[in-house]
Amino acid sequence: MPALRIMVIEDEDEQRELLEEYLGRLGHRVDSARSGREAMLHLADLDRPYDVVLVDWHLPGISGRDVADTVRERCPRCKVLVITGKPDAFLSKALAAGDVAGLVRKPFRLAELAKRVAELAAADDDAPTPPEPARRGG
Repeated sequence: MPALRIMVIEDEDEQRELLEEYLGRLGHRVDSARSGREAMLHLADLDRPYDVVLVDWHLPGISGRDVADTVRERCPRCKVLVITGKPDAFLSKALAAGDVAGLVRKPFRLAELAKRVAELAAADDDAPTPPEPARRGG
């Protein structure tokens, strides 16, 4: 699997740092954010889009749901993988509608996460490239 550009959005410092280190050791280029607000700053620079965005669904402030919506709007090719211990009705709807690519329930094993990321990368290789959204005049 080629190196992916991954964004990890997790408000729990230990989990975020562990995910960033682990995915980095697998050869991926990883950025991280501790809040939805911080993630929005990273997502504003989509000259280099992310392949996968791992987002905690229950972030304080700007929620994982809001982050997932923003990713989908700004980068249709980015795959959103939700990490949460408490799935809710909104997440179920997002999964059913294809608004997020998948779910990894906390607690999880790092190998399980690596497998899900690899599956998303493989699925992306098989899928046709969707068109980029039209840019508004400027």
